[in-house]
Amino acid sequence: MTDQHRPPSSGSARALMGFGSATDTAPDADPSPAQPPEPAPTPAAAPVHRTLSPQRLTHEIYEFLSGSKLSRELQTHWETIRKPAVSGRRVGLHGLHGGVGTTTAATLLAQALSSVRAEPVLILDLAAHRSTAAQRLGAEERSLGKVLAQLLKLPPNSNPERAREILGLDQGGVSCLSLGPDQRLKEDHWRRLMGTLSRSVPFTVIDLGSGYMTPNAAKAAGHCHTVISVSAPGRQEPQEEPDAHLADHLQPRTPVLKLLSKNSTRRRLLGGHAVTMPWDPRAALDSECRAEKLRRRSRTALLRLTGRAAEAVL
Repeated sequence: MTDQHRPPSSGSARALMGFGSATDTAPDADPSPAQPPEPAPTPAAAPVHRTLSPQRLTHEIYEFLSGSKLSRELQTHWETIRKPAVSGRRVGLHGLHGGVGTTTAATLLAQALSSVRAEPVLILDLAAHRSTAAQRLGAEERSLGKVLAQLLKLPPNSNPERAREILGLDQGGVSCLSLGPDQRLKEDHWRRLMGTLSRSVPFTVIDLGSGYMTPNAAKAAGHCHTVISVSAPGRQEPQEEPDAHLADHLQPRTPVLKLLSKNSTRRRLLGGHAVTMPWDPRAALDSECRAEKLRRRSRTALLRLTGRAAEAVL
């Protein structure tokens, strides 16, 4: 591993995050005996954005995503995720049925992409059930329909910064837009939305829901550069019917990546064509889900999943 990608030591990490103490060395001076020097003022704590350089911050992210043991495979995934995108890329996630963790995987994938690439990431929540992506992120839930009305007013060659501001990406991190099944968009609106995302958003993660997709999810699936199919854990036989339904709405050469639970029986059927992720109670609760709170094995699996998804679209 090169010095560029070596994580900082624990001592330097504590200093970077503001836990260490720092004192400034005063310049040499010869104070007059008649007037004793005044005590030097205590230096104020440096702001975080000045203390953490981009390289050091990247090392910190790498450390909490992959842990201290860095394998060649994880380094390869790390470099793949950081490749520049020529235009906006879109990754969809579809579950074979409800409750397999599609929304959880979507939120974790978006957090990993945003952290490693140091770019804002957008989540489109198109699930037929009650929208939970914003809740999992601990973010404000916004309606895609209202945002789209503002985007349609922009000129075709408008500044991408203006589109990012409307989408809520000007603050960085991960933003979420939801669209219920009762709010159906026209095909022309989908094309204009996806064109705006291609010009303005480096990565968009689309939660296509589970089972048979809604008309909105079916339209969005046709604009995805890759789709991750989330399998149900513990199934004795693979469910081909939902997979076939998903394939009906994808472009002919759109790659599909299989995401399985670690104890899924489909693992031996798919072999190396699937990514497994262990069950983690810190991500299974119906509350805010953060990548840095996962166990180390789960963080490693998340980095592997993100690398495989980036490899398919970059």
